[in-house]
Amino acid sequence: ILPCRRYILLFAAVLLFIGCHSNQSKPNQGREIPLRYAKLFRIWEYDGYKVAEVRNPWETAHLLKRYILLDSTYQGNDTLPHGEVIHTPIRTMGCVFSTHVCLANRLNVLNRVTAVSELKYINNPTIREQVAAGKTMEIGPSHSINIDIILKVNPQVLFVSPFKDNKYGAVQESGMPLAIDCSYMEQHPLARAEWLKFMALFVGKSVEANTIFDTIAHRYERLAAISRTVAVKATVFSGKPFKEIWFVPGGNSYAARFMADAGLSYLWANVMETGSQPLDFESVYAKAAKADLWLMHENYQGKFTYARLAEENPCFADFAAFKKHRIIFCNTYDNDYYEEGLLEPDIILADILSLAHPELKINHTPKYYHWMEE
Repeated sequence: ILPCRRYILLFAAVLLFIGCHSNQSKPNQGREIPLRYAKLFRIWEYDGYKVAEVRNPWETAHLLKRYILLDSTYQGNDTLPHGEVIHTPIRTMGCVFSTHVCLANRLNVLNRVTAVSELKYINNPTIREQVAAGKTMEIGPSHSINIDIILKVNPQVLFVSPFKDNKYGAVQESGMPLAIDCSYMEQHPLARAEWLKFMALFVGKSVEANTIFDTIAHRYERLAAISRTVAVKATVFSGKPFKEIWFVPGGNSYAARFMADAGLSYLWANVMETGSQPLDFESVYAKAAKADLWLMHENYQGKFTYARLAEENPCFADFAAFKKHRIIFCNTYDNDYYEEGLLEPDIILADILSLAHPELKINHTPKYYHWMEE
């Protein structure tokens, strides 16, 4: 009987230990906040803090960075996960790319931006005014930040986008926190836009970010559903050569997704790449000579016409899309495609869809894309 009692007491002690251990662990049990499209970051919510993990965009099985975002009201004494601790909401921040300015603008926190890189690529009037007034400092090119200026400004966090060969070594060595935004490596236009929620974690605007994103996603999804009713999909290709190399978007890229969701048949859709494939002119011509549509971007001061395009290369005039004047054109000199366009994928999709399929009558005035001028 005594041995049995010892086993019973031991078993009871184990249960008591497990129960106590479970109760002590409860404050550390995080709830993952689901993301709808983004694949390169994840968010967990705990009692008084959040954890954000950024995946390595070139090796997605590996973690690039983990942030522990402590709320200003956090009074806990939990053993925090390993990662970079950031006290939120931050009051000052730097933006290395114009897309980060776009995110800050939509979250209404431009007054917190104290440093920017390459002002010539930023069209936002508020930022330009802040720079002129000395409230925001320019810190040099994105690939070579002026370490003396950035340390003088000393923003609480510097928002950057990753290069495969890290170009932020000097900034990292200074101890300044880098918030790594991998949005440009996402495969879906809405995944790129969902990175708004990443910046929102740092500036205390998560509720607003969720509302903004849901509105964008709803309209985009509605338009994509409309495009699926198209009976005959026009064939399409995009871009033009740069220094004799034609960089063709891979079939898994966000650019290819725009074309698919606009009810078009992209000629390189079966190339399972997220980036661009470098081809020569002859290779593109062999496949796209008879394509129905040509989608093109150009940064050009002035009126870009078919005649101007033929001046660049007379062979462009041999494409069927050129002959039939079926080039859908975006002049990035005249609009904010690479800045505000990040958070307007619904408008970009509506542009392409309304031009390529006027029979759908979606009642939209194009903003970024138009037919190339005669």
